[in-house]
Amino acid sequence: MDRRARQALTDHGFGVLTEIDVKATMKKSWTRICRPIGFSGPAILAWPGKPSVYSAIEEFEAQGNRGTRMMHGATISVGVLAVALISGCGKQTVDDRWYTQAEVERGAVVFDDNCASCHGGNAQGAFNWKKTLKDGSYPPPPLNGTGHAWHHSFDTLMGTISQGGAPMGGKMPAFADELSRDDQKAAIAYFQSKWDKRIYEAWSERSGL
Repeated sequence: MDRRARQALTDHGFGVLTEIDVKATMKKSWTRICRPIGFSGPAILAWPGKPSVYSAIEEFEAQGNRGTRMMHGATISVGVLAVALISGCGKQTVDDRWYTQAEVERGAVVFDDNCASCHGGNAQGAFNWKKTLKDGSYPPPPLNGTGHAWHHSFDTLMGTISQGGAPMGGKMPAFADELSRDDQKAAIAYFQSKWDKRIYEAWSERSGL
């Protein structure tokens, strides 16, 4: 194992590894880091017929010395295996939805900086949002699942953020030049995180992604 791989593993809590204690240390770290959030492991790294890296490690353990020799002869380095394992943990989605917790947290900042002044700090929308204004336009609607945002597909939501409300007869400003695509996605992740299961599933079945 080269120095950089060893350092990367140490930085992520895998301790000082040797080829002898690899399977035990990784199994312990897997249980501590990934199992609590329900991550089953990337299938591409699975032992044949097994659902996860964790099961592969168990298989190596059951094989005894033969398993150790097989581990030494593996073409995928332990460093790559651990990095993939860690990356998989970090990309765990929220409640089987399309976004991650990291995107929700990023979206909270984006929303607060760019959207809350009109849509409310909790995405609750303007008071009497269903009543037209004097110019015939509507006030900013709620985005927290109590309005009609769930009627719109992901692409429509992205288009509205990017192009503004003008294409749909609204007055919302365009954010194409203000927010990156990732920031726009994060904003959607944030307000969709406020949707209950019933609303999210209705959106998904109606149009969704």
